[in-house]
Amino acid sequence: MNIEENKIKHPFKTPEGYFDNLEDQILSEINLAKISKKEVFKTPDDFFSKLESEILSKTVEKPTLTVTHRNYSWKYIRVAAASLVFAGMGYLFYANTQEPKNDLAEISSDDIVLYLATQPISMTDIAQNLDDKTVENLDLNMIPNSIEITENDLILLTDENEI
Repeated sequence: MNIEENKIKHPFKTPEGYFDNLEDQILSEINLAKISKKEVFKTPDDFFSKLESEILSKTVEKPTLTVTHRNYSWKYIRVAAASLVFAGMGYLFYANTQEPKNDLAEISSDDIVLYLATQPISMTDIAQNLDDKTVENLDLNMIPNSIEITENDLILLTDENEI
């Protein structure tokens, strides 16, 4: 296998001696006689002699007279208007808030007893409602694996807690 045969050949090629006489070819094609030697740009008379004085007259600071008019009444009016807006928004926010309803107060004790009698109560449910002192004094050997609560127990419980 010959490396020269497999080498990719460049597709573009310039003619021999192209850059040697390129400048002469370009100059031969340009006709210098057609280009006019007339001045295209012209400066006004005495432009450069007046230039310095014009620049200085524009850059030297002139005293400026500033008049400030302070109208404090508008400032107080804006502050008062903003305060009224915030007070109105606060009133609307707090006026629309309602006290939370105690939904259990509307349910009779008999309905609560009936509901609790039909619900299974696990040891976890009981343990979640015990306080720390009760847990410390609790004898775990005395607790059976399942507790059966009667309807009378529930009535006593609701009467004691005024539910």
